[in-house]
Amino acid sequence: MRSFANLRHHRHASAAGLVKGSATPGPRHLAVLTEEQRAVLELRVVRGLSAEQVAQALDLTPAAVRLVQHQALEALRAVLRRPRPLPP
Repeated sequence: MRSFANLRHHRHASAAGLVKGSATPGPRHLAVLTEEQRAVLELRVVRGLSAEQVAQALDLTPAAVRLVQHQALEALRAVLRRPRPLPP
């Protein structure tokens, strides 16, 4: 698998629209993702590349890209669904 170092500057990119009906994930939410998951989401969601294009860029199969994307979105959904304390 190729290094994700060149994508690090995008790790805090807005991920608006990843989880419908939930708060927009921010940097602390994205911290729960692996480097590979962040790279896949950045390329698929933010940059709009196809699974095939991401697979080629990251040296994965298109099926692996879709699986990693699914796992990343599930991880974000789980974080965003956690109850938050009420403000004082």
